[in-house]
Amino acid sequence: VRQQTRQHGRRLTQTTTAHILLLKGLEFDHAIVIDPEQLNTNNLYVALTRGKRSLAIITRAAALQPLA
Repeated sequence: VRQQTRQHGRRLTQTTTAHILLLKGLEFDHAIVIDPEQLNTNNLYVALTRGKRSLAIITRAAALQPLA
């Protein structure tokens, strides 16, 4: 199963929830980032650049301050 997944890739449904590391290199029409203050700068960049049409950020903070 692992070998087949490596060769053919993962099947993504219409709605996908995943960890940022699994989304590297992929693009989606819409992206939602929840609690971005929990991410470091590299992962925040990946999360913010996944959406082609829209991006929604859900946070309680007034400004984005990623972890160092």
